[in-house]
Amino acid sequence: MNMKKKAIILGRVSTEGQDLDQQTSELIQASLRDGYSRGDLIIIAHHESGISLRENERKGLLMLKETIEQDPSVRCVYIYEVTRIARRGDVSFNIKQFLVDHGIQLVCLKPEFRLLDSTGEVNQMANVAFGMLSVFAEQEMYNTKARMMRGKMYAKMAGRFIGGRIKYGYSLDSSKHIIINQGESEIIKRIFMMMVSGDHSISSISKELKDLGLLQNNVEHKVYNILKSKRYTEEPVIIPLELFNKAQEYLKGNQKQSKHVYHHIFLARSILKDMSGYTMIGKKRKGSDYYSSSTHSETGLSISSRLIDDTLWDIVRVSYYNRELPQDLIKDIQQKIKVGNKRLEDNREKLKRIELRFIQGKISEEMADSLRAQTKQEGSTLSKQLKRLEYQLESLKEPETVDIDSVIDPAICSKFVREVISEVKVTRESKKVYRLEISYNPPFFGPSSILLDHGKVKL
Repeated sequence: MNMKKKAIILGRVSTEGQDLDQQTSELIQASLRDGYSRGDLIIIAHHESGISLRENERKGLLMLKETIEQDPSVRCVYIYEVTRIARRGDVSFNIKQFLVDHGIQLVCLKPEFRLLDSTGEVNQMANVAFGMLSVFAEQEMYNTKARMMRGKMYAKMAGRFIGGRIKYGYSLDSSKHIIINQGESEIIKRIFMMMVSGDHSISSISKELKDLGLLQNNVEHKVYNILKSKRYTEEPVIIPLELFNKAQEYLKGNQKQSKHVYHHIFLARSILKDMSGYTMIGKKRKGSDYYSSSTHSETGLSISSRLIDDTLWDIVRVSYYNRELPQDLIKDIQQKIKVGNKRLEDNREKLKRIELRFIQGKISEEMADSLRAQTKQEGSTLSKQLKRLEYQLESLKEPETVDIDSVIDPAICSKFVREVISEVKVTRESKKVYRLEISYNPPFFGPSSILLDHGKVKL
């Protein structure tokens, strides 16, 4: 008994504005003309990106493979155009090879071709057409990405929203332009005016706003971030630059008045060691907190956490601005990135030349497939190397200026300490004299040895 043959209708659109139903309808009509009935058709149609999603993330392609592997009666797949499989060349070629390996006919409507001939072998002209269309689709993908980036840049310059999270104090109008949110902007102005009045700290501002119901949850953190955000001085302006700068001066003064704000936080946790190399643990007790290694070392050592934390914070505040950027290494990486981009562009040109040689009949299909795979692998390796270099360069370049003197959040203080200092070893010189041996994380530097004599620092 002959098994009844089935066909898959494979449709895909990447945006809601495209007509998936129209594609599917035309594919069904084509299959009916080839002798299939509606009962023989399996519809696989999805709204999903052919650019950003990889093969194993595409629901439509996963369902296509699963259906073919589980149902031997499927003998044909209909697509509207090659880009409906994918715009990524590697994905398109993988799916084509999967269909060939399973003896499945591929029928494309735009332009019209059938991958297999009447004997079930790959039709060379159709194969060439598939290869060319896949390469063109991938190149169009790169062009589309470039156009999107330019569009975002122009939109940002024009004050239009380009995605992401809308900053507190702003809203969008009907044309997606960023406008001032009147209610939230009044709260922002109130925060700045309270700060420059000289009568308020962040804590008192936060308490008043919370009591009035204007802000809720993590209020102090929100107030601090608002006061530090220079975005409010840019178009559309909520806070004049002069008022912003004045608030920063008061914020510094607020920090100086709150020198011990990080008490009970233990800034040196995990980096403070005793002379035996044991990590000193922060402990709390009524009256004063301290670091201790007594539970780990026979030589036991205890020292006031306030003495250690105040000393290290003063060192970090100076060291943070005295970093030495490795300029030679930065230039070396920049040169490697330049060379890498050139090699990646050459790799793409090489792939085009392979397709051209195949079309002209200068190399066999087997050789073309081998060269494609090798070239794509080389391109993938180059892309990964470039990403690593770009990440390394970003981490070496000087970060955005941070006004560390105005930092009052204990958790952020602790983060800065560990960013600047890698380890602190404590030894007792006498009853109330301690020596700190300090190691720094590059590119920071500072005093390597400090004596704490009855709470006084001696370099």
